[in-house]
Amino acid sequence: MATKLSIAKKIFSLEKDSVLTSSSFQNFFSENELEKLVSKDSMHYDIICFQYYIQFHLHLQLSEAATYARKKRVVLKGDLPIGVDRNSVDTWVYSNLFHMNTATGAPPDYFDEDGQNWGFPTYNWEEMSEDNYAWWRARLTQAKYFTAYRIDHILGFSESGSFLNMLLQEELEREGIWDFNRLSRPYIRHEILQDKFGASWTVIASNFLNEHEKHIYEVIILLLSGFYLSLMISPIG
Repeated sequence: MATKLSIAKKIFSLEKDSVLTSSSFQNFFSENELEKLVSKDSMHYDIICFQYYIQFHLHLQLSEAATYARKKRVVLKGDLPIGVDRNSVDTWVYSNLFHMNTATGAPPDYFDEDGQNWGFPTYNWEEMSEDNYAWWRARLTQAKYFTAYRIDHILGFSESGSFLNMLLQEELEREGIWDFNRLSRPYIRHEILQDKFGASWTVIASNFLNEHEKHIYEVIILLLSGFYLSLMISPIG
């Protein structure tokens, strides 16, 4: 890949002036609103335009292949992934269209009892509706290359496939993390209680906490006057 990119950059340096000023590239440039991302006066213009140049030639090649296929009565089916990467240009430019604190995935089922966290941010449908789903309509204009589309992992459109950002146990294990209870359950040790409440710590523990392991407590939720009251104890500060 490094060799191919090196060759492409050499070709770009030789023909960039003729290609970037051509009417076909200018149409491609304006249709994709690329001028919003970089100014011609920018010191990084050539570096960024190289990416445009590559995309432009991919566009030309795919368009030619699609036209040839249609003439031969061959159907090209495109693949539309349900999600976009949380570090993508889409989430960077249109951050208001995504919920970055949640992720798409699959709920627990017969195939995976833990469910699946795909890691893609979920869509802010309410915000998208404000401009009649312009982002989606722009995305679907790429259908010009295809006769049909397959929506990959369509479950991601459903709220049942929405999760708070979290890691599965197997993901933690791959990172060498093993003390799951400390990470996933309340971890109030008797030393913390002694530090916070002094000699009264046993009163607090017996009335408000449950000792689920030796010297490790969790909060008991009390219902008082219609409100849930929980005792929050931080081990820091």
